[in-house]
Amino acid sequence: SESFLKHRSRVATSLNNFTVNVTDDVWITNWNASHGNHSVQGYAITPEDLSEFLSSLEKDRNLVNVRLKTTEKTTWNKLQVIKFNLGAEDVQ
Repeated sequence: SESFLKHRSRVATSLNNFTVNVTDDVWITNWNASHGNHSVQGYAITPEDLSEFLSSLEKDRNLVNVRLKTTEKTTWNKLQVIKFNLGAEDVQ
């Protein structure tokens, strides 16, 4: 049970590292974490919003190798948005 609690605490801390950096114009729709590697999908209203989100993740001392994998202009609820996929790693 102690190892489960450690794992659970690590996952909660990792999720918090991402959510504190989310602005009002960025939405995370999917987040996966495995062995310190993160894959995040979501939407941003403008390229500037996405850039600001990435910059804040890059400044986070708990994350390294923050990288944008893909972007795609699309529509969500009749709103023009940017769909993105990014990756990052926990500091070891």
